[in-house]
Amino acid sequence: MLAALASMAPWAAAQSCQAVSGPQRLPVVELYTSEGCSSCPPADRQLADLGRGVAGAVAPLALHVNFWDYLGWRDPYAQAAFTERQRRLIEANGSRTLYTPHVFVSGREVRDRGQVADAMKRVASSASPWRITVQAQPSGPSAWTLAAAAVLQPVPEPGRASTATASAASPVDLVLAVTEDGLASKVRSGENAGELLRHAHVVRHWWQSAGEPTRGPDLRAQVVLSREQGTKGLDLVAFVQDRRTAEILQAVRLPGCLRS
Repeated sequence: MLAALASMAPWAAAQSCQAVSGPQRLPVVELYTSEGCSSCPPADRQLADLGRGVAGAVAPLALHVNFWDYLGWRDPYAQAAFTERQRRLIEANGSRTLYTPHVFVSGREVRDRGQVADAMKRVASSASPWRITVQAQPSGPSAWTLAAAAVLQPVPEPGRASTATASAASPVDLVLAVTEDGLASKVRSGENAGELLRHAHVVRHWWQSAGEPTRGPDLRAQVVLSREQGTKGLDLVAFVQDRRTAEILQAVRLPGCLRS
């Protein structure tokens, strides 16, 4: 028996994880931030605090953008795709200004960060017609296979209709994201020169259902973790978003799911 255990692949001890969204909407808080922005650290801390709240009460996402890199510091976590996503959300909300820190709760702009908690409560108080299933399965040394699917269902309680219900017939996209906590940078130039910046819920990987938006999207992805990431564990977040309005109709989060 001991010989059999010793012969197992090192990654075989990693456990698969899965989750299914509940009947109520899970708020998704997207923070568009940058290490080149001097007003962003307080917003970063606010997002970190949200993630330390009641487990499963929110899906926090820190999306680092690259449009401040020209100020002298290149944000190591920034992705041009996140800048483009921020532009699309701005347009969908009828706004025009690209700035950081910029917060959206389930696809809706929140200009006053003091109102984030209220926006989250409004989202969480409504039912969703969408059911999301997400799963992560170890597939090799530090490697994981991820799968997510969304299915449209009747709202459990018709009397609790919401904007999510009204949008149920619209085409949707399915998004899968991997986020990392415990990140830090010693900034050497730019607006935050000399500061040690700490980050939580930083989006490291992002996939969106391919092709035309559908009413029953699914996707699969592969991810390989560094040794440090496997030790501390990464979160997995999946959500369904209305293609036309950008409203996030349902979400699910698996904290610490990806772990060696």
